Amino acid sequence: MKKRVCEYCGQRFDAAALRCPHCGGPNPEPLQPRAPETPAGSAQAQGVLKPKSIEELRAFAAAHHLPLGKMRVHLGEDFPGARAFGIFRAEDGDFVVYKNKADGTRAVRYKGPDEAHAVNELFLKMKELVGQQKSYQAARRGRTRAGGGLKPSSWLQTVKRNYKLYLLILLFSFGLWNVMRDRGPQRGYYSYNDDYYYCQDGDWYCYDDGWIPARVDDELADNADSYYQSGSFYDSYGVEDFADSDYYEAEANNDRDDWNDDDWDWDDNDDWDDIGGDWDSDW
Repeated sequence: MKKRVCEYCGQRFDAAALRCPHCGGPNPEPLQPRAPETPAGSAQAQGVLKPKSIEELRAFAAAHHLPLGKMRVHLGEDFPGARAFGIFRAEDGDFVVYKNKADGTRAVRYKGPDEAHAVNELFLKMKELVGQQKSYQAARRGRTRAGGGLKPSSWLQTVKRNYKLYLLILLFSFGLWNVMRDRGPQRGYYSYNDDYYYCQDGDWYCYDDGWIPARVDDELADNADSYYQSGSFYDSYGVEDFADSDYYEAEANNDRDDWNDDDWDWDDNDDWDDIGGDWDSDW
C-alpha cells in the first residue's frame, strides 16, 4: 500500500485517502486504486461472488438448500417474533440487520444505506450457524457410533497416549486467543463520554457537526468493546451516518474466498436441531 507524507502534519498515510487521518488535511492528489486483474478460472471470473444484496443472499441460500425456517433467518422480512435473525429495508430506505432475543426485544446489528455491508453482517452469522450445526451433527454421529463413549479406564489411557497432542492444542488455542484479543477495535460506532465515535481500519473519527479525524483517550482505545454500539441509531441524536462522510471506505470484499464452497451445502434430508444458543445477547 503506497503512503504519502501529509503537507500539514508531516505524518504518513494511505495515498488513496481523501484526507490525512491524523490531522484532517486534504490529500491534493488521491491515488486512484488500480483494479486487480481477474485470473482465468477464478471464482470471480466464473461469476461466483459473495452475496451483496438481499436477493443474492436469498438465491445463495436456495442454491445450498439452507433451511432458513429452521435456522430462524428471515430475508427481506421485518419478523416480529422472538428468537430470530433477519434483514429488511425500512421505510426510510435504510437496511436493517437485527436479532430478536428470547424475550422478544430487538438488537439492531446495523442500520444504514449500505446494502452490501448489511448483507455481509447476516451472511457471516448464517455461516456461523451452519458451522455450529455441522459440528453438532458430526459429534452426534460420533457418539452414536461409539455406542455410549469410552469407559473411564479407556479414556484415561487415551489421554496418556495423546497428552503431547492435547498440550499443543492448548498452547495453540491460548496463542489464538491472545491474537484475537489484540486484534484491535472492530469497525463501527462507539459512544464514550457523551461523544460519538467511529472506528475504521484502526483510525478513529469523532462527530462534531460532521465527522472529523480524532485521537481518542486510552480508556476508549484499550476497552473499545465496552463502548461499542450495535447499530447506527444516531439519527435520533442529530448525528449523520458515517457512511455519508468523506472518510467512509467500503469494506474490502475478497470475492474469491470460500463463500461458495461445499461447507455451505446442506442436504434436504439432513436434520437441523435446535441446539440452543445465546438468545439473550445482542448478536
